[in-house]
Amino acid sequence: MNLKIDNVRIRCLVIVEMICLIFFAAGCAEKAEEGVKEVFPFETVQLASKYGTLCIQASSYSEKIGNEILQQFDTDVETAVRRTGCSGADVLLCIADSATVSYYADADELYCSSQQIQSGAYRMRLLEVLYDLHDYGTLVGLARAVYDVESTDVDLKAYYADEDHLSVLSLFAAYFIDDFTNRETVEMAECTAGEFVGYLLENGGLDRVIASPFSESDRNEWLRTIDVAAEYRNLYDTEFLEDAIYRENYRYPLIMRHGVHQYNFLPLRSFATPVEVWKALSQYAEGMQTLWDHLAEYAPSACERIRTQWELPMTTSFTAVGESQEKHGGIVTVARPMDWLHETIHFLLERETGKDPAWTQEGMTTYLSCLTGQTFDGDNYYALLTLDYSKIADSPSKTIALQLVEYYHTHWLQERYNPLTYYRALGLFREAAEEAGAEDFRPIVVSCGERRNELFGGNFTEENGNELSYYQAMLVVDYLVEQHGLDAVLEAFFEDEDFPESFGLTYQEALYAAKMSFK
Repeated sequence: MNLKIDNVRIRCLVIVEMICLIFFAAGCAEKAEEGVKEVFPFETVQLASKYGTLCIQASSYSEKIGNEILQQFDTDVETAVRRTGCSGADVLLCIADSATVSYYADADELYCSSQQIQSGAYRMRLLEVLYDLHDYGTLVGLARAVYDVESTDVDLKAYYADEDHLSVLSLFAAYFIDDFTNRETVEMAECTAGEFVGYLLENGGLDRVIASPFSESDRNEWLRTIDVAAEYRNLYDTEFLEDAIYRENYRYPLIMRHGVHQYNFLPLRSFATPVEVWKALSQYAEGMQTLWDHLAEYAPSACERIRTQWELPMTTSFTAVGESQEKHGGIVTVARPMDWLHETIHFLLERETGKDPAWTQEGMTTYLSCLTGQTFDGDNYYALLTLDYSKIADSPSKTIALQLVEYYHTHWLQERYNPLTYYRALGLFREAAEEAGAEDFRPIVVSCGERRNELFGGNFTEENGNELSYYQAMLVVDYLVEQHGLDAVLEAFFEDEDFPESFGLTYQEALYAAKMSFK
């Protein structure tokens, strides 16, 4: 009896010790993962790898799935390390269901499904995290060079012998997306990326790959290896893209993230091919830089305030329907590329809702957009300067167009386009367009108040300056800047409740003075 009791006690002690060991081991395992920050919006099961941590969505987890994923992940990282000669950083990877992965496709964290791991579809993002690479074309090429080591059967020599194809060698992100081009171009871009990056990897290693996302000399060196004599050159400056991160998600085929700003691209008319997107990005960057340079020189005090606003998050989404507008909170919608800079400047001039009438915002925004010096493809007003009017039938719209063109060429004699001179004409000829019934010129006739009501369903009345058109409102700002300087006018715009009366003029008096000054 006593022996039985002792045996029972011994068994209990053994069981207790085993339980303690289990909890101790679990505690050690938990401590091993203690440095991993849980950043995912759902419960996960963590698996440790010597290359990082895998966080599997708890609702999708099983021991079998976990082991398979861990084994494939380790194999993929080992392959990358062997092919590049570089170990890279620890990886934090979240495995979730397909719907969740799609929703978080443009997140900083690396999300993928178990199917993407098994098929290898996640490898490009894996390389991005492993080696801190963000250039889209480089990542496509590195993934092919690391994981698809067989040479392609595509005749790249014949393809690039046609100089019209040389822009594909830029490896700009849009060349890899069907929405912006065709399947043949996508396939050629992917093959080019694999061969080009593979060449750099074999002749300089990963350091050369990382240093060459926009290199003309490296691209031309590679062209010689396939016996192509043509010279590649960047059509547009690409330096501003160096820190950009590209993504795709279920709503937008191309997402560019640059610092705290995100740009969601859709193919639009005159904005539907990689070269057109590339050109528009270049114009946008050049226009913003021109504006910053002008503000720094002529409005240094206001420039600091506006730069502070620029450092806040902004999301710009292109849309094929609706209207261009900027909402409070840095949400910008662009229906036409020509509106891109205008709506960005609205964001830069963000003020308290209702603090000022609509015309002051539109007038200042339209004036500053002139200082960018840019016009985008699809700008119908700029197109008026290039038409052959002898082939166009007489109409009220033609009459007004000819007056605008005559004014522009009388007041601006240089070849370089000057938006400020042209926008002055649009403001000066509002009454003429209205009286002539020039239906094609409604945007220069419609008032700021009426336009705001159309866009936002507001109740702006035709008074207190809101009866002015956008371009008449710009004339008021333009005249005040001519008289008092941009810094003083911007300071009054931001601070004075009675702008522009603070300069001793009502808006009606300022508009009349502008018409006399700029006629």
